[in-house]
Amino acid sequence: MSNDMDKIFFNEILREYNLIKIKNKKKDNMKKKKLYTRYPEFDELEKKVSEIGLNIAKLVLKKFDMGEIERLKKESQILVEKYNFLLKKIGLSKSYFEVYDCKICHDTGFIDNKKCGCLKKKLVEKYCNMSSLNRILEQENFANFNFKYYKGESLRLIKKAYKSSLSFVKYFGVKFKNLLFYGDTGLGKTFLCNCIANEILNMGKSVLYKTAPELFKMLDEIRFSNYEKNIEQEKIIFDCDLLIIDDLGSEYKTMPLESDLFNIINMRLLNKKPVIISTNVNANELPEFYTQRIISRIYGYYNMFEFVGEDIRMKKKM
Repeated sequence: MSNDMDKIFFNEILREYNLIKIKNKKKDNMKKKKLYTRYPEFDELEKKVSEIGLNIAKLVLKKFDMGEIERLKKESQILVEKYNFLLKKIGLSKSYFEVYDCKICHDTGFIDNKKCGCLKKKLVEKYCNMSSLNRILEQENFANFNFKYYKGESLRLIKKAYKSSLSFVKYFGVKFKNLLFYGDTGLGKTFLCNCIANEILNMGKSVLYKTAPELFKMLDEIRFSNYEKNIEQEKIIFDCDLLIIDDLGSEYKTMPLESDLFNIINMRLLNKKPVIISTNVNANELPEFYTQRIISRIYGYYNMFEFVGEDIRMKKKM
């Protein structure tokens, strides 16, 4: 995951953690209010501990005798122990007021400077939302991939593409590779793209998944957006860990589009950022759709896999 993507999503998540802390602090205060109304001695003890804490802070700033500071610390500790003893006496533990959504990291996102599981989950959710894949991936993943719809040559080719997709996932971030899936509609190209996206997202990596028309619409909007939003959107396209362009060839052809596509493919090649492209256009016919400089990079740096057979969507309806 790139540093730019880190900053964008981490800042969003840190704001979410702050809101969680504010929410839980309110719950904590409500618990205290209820308890202190019934048992006023707890309120008195807490006030005394807070007062001692302020006195210690003043003494530290004025550089007073350390002996007095230590005495106050011991006095505070005795009061805290008494507070916890009284809690236990009425059947409550000292963690009674510790309200956290995540009891492992206490809503910080980290444990010993390592990402907590809750932070990893939030990152995956961010990437899924960015890719518009959160619902699709529940169904379209390697566990649900079914070879029964393929026979003969189509089965041989899909097994080849499937094996390469597993390898792509296994060595992601280690071996740089780009994939091109081509063939008629309804043969599993998009499904296999989603399988890969699911695995990469579960690694905590960023995936941007767009159909070609969606991607180029996004680029058009960038051209007319404010500068700050422009920079952020461009970073997502060029810096995400994996870019998947589905249904290339279905977009409306324009000169700016040709330039945009070349820039995306070329810059991601230079920066070793993988791209997966699926298209209904035969690989041999791509030169009829795109300029030579785009084609030379696809032919030279993409592993190409053909999909053949009968429309699986139609088979499922039968």
